[in-house]
Amino acid sequence: PDGNILLAGYTYDSNTPSIDFLIVQILPDGTPDPAFGTTGIATADFSEGFESILSLALQADGKIVAACGSYYNDYNMEVVRFDPDGTIDQSFGNNGLFKFGLSNREEIAYSIAVQSDQKIVFCGTSFKNGSTSGEATLFRLQVDGTFDTTFGTNGQVFTELGMLEFARNLLLQPDGKIIVGVESSDPNNPEAGWF
Repeated sequence: PDGNILLAGYTYDSNTPSIDFLIVQILPDGTPDPAFGTTGIATADFSEGFESILSLALQADGKIVAACGSYYNDYNMEVVRFDPDGTIDQSFGNNGLFKFGLSNREEIAYSIAVQSDQKIVFCGTSFKNGSTSGEATLFRLQVDGTFDTTFGTNGQVFTELGMLEFARNLLLQPDGKIIVGVESSDPNNPEAGWF
């Protein structure tokens, strides 16, 4: 709302070495915002291995929620919340991090949004190791970073279409309904492409 621009992804730290979360805030004139993080750059490192932000959303109070993927032995979904100044919000989840992963499965969160009641919804994928099929996922969190147990089954919705599915994007309708865009492939006919 203030015209600033947020960019997110990952950064490589050669001192650790690790690949960590990265957010950059740019002023409307295209220069880094010195009030955000360190000279406009905020990073976070919650685990060994690879961590990357794939989607951002803003809460009404200016806090930033990020849908992430992390990899260390297997893939897990992560949601991280930053304060408006780029610091980690320690009151969210487990010291700023919500993490979800099932044993022998791979999960990644691709898109995130904040509802009008400030609950957080995010979508992604979950599939068994070595499998060519998996579920599109849709989760909802309370504002504090815990599952909203009134949504789906204890805050979780898994949709199995018999193919390999990636819930890549979501939109919130004014009536509260959630539209999820899913990329799918038929493992028995890979040349059929994605839809």
